[in-house]
Amino acid sequence: ANTDFKVVATQLPLGLSLTQLVGESEGTFVVEAVMPGGSIALGLADVRVGDIIHAVTTMSGGVKGALDTHMACQDVDDLSEAIMANEDGQISMVVERPPEEGEGAFNWIPDVINKW
Repeated sequence: ANTDFKVVATQLPLGLSLTQLVGESEGTFVVEAVMPGGSIALGLADVRVGDIIHAVTTMSGGVKGALDTHMACQDVDDLSEAIMANEDGQISMVVERPPEEGEGAFNWIPDVINKW
C-alpha cells in the first residue's frame, strides 16, 4: 500500500481535532478526531483520523497563501490560528493518508518516522 497525498478543499469550520507528534517526527500534525457538525463530518471533504496535514491555506492582510505546517507552525494553536484566518470561510489542505495495512490508530507512525 502506498502513502496517498492529496489536496482537499472545503469550508470552515472543519471540525477536526488535531495533535502534534513529538520525537523524530516533531512538527507533524495528525488528525486525532473528526468532530460532529464540521465540514469533514458532513462529508464535504475526505479527511480521516490518522491523516497528516502538510499544508493549509491561510490569509494575511486579505491575501490568501499556502502555509507549510511543518515549517510555519510551532504547535496546534499556530495551526488552528492559520486555519481560522481563512476569512472567506474556504480552505485547501495538503493531506497525507498513510497506508491502511493493519488495524489500530497509530500503527503507521514508525513507518512515517522511517521515511524522514
